[in-house]
Amino acid sequence: MLEQVLAIIEKSGTISPVALAARLGVSPQMVDLMLEDLERRGYLHSISQDAACAGAACSGCPVADTGCGSKPRIWQLDQRLSE
Repeated sequence: MLEQVLAIIEKSGTISPVALAARLGVSPQMVDLMLEDLERRGYLHSISQDAACAGAACSGCPVADTGCGSKPRIWQLDQRLSE
């Protein structure tokens, strides 16, 4: 299932954990655990919302459409995987 998570993230670009959970048929909490596992393994890394938005308003944020007022954790594929 971890390979599915990576494939969905790579194809989608930006996807919320809730949407990812729905696509996989698992709970959002399970998605959080899988994302953390993928980070430990070096496939993903998390970035701060401030870095992702570069200090811009929500219009510059890659997860603006997710209702992100709570400053969610943002994950990116490791650069080696996107080459």
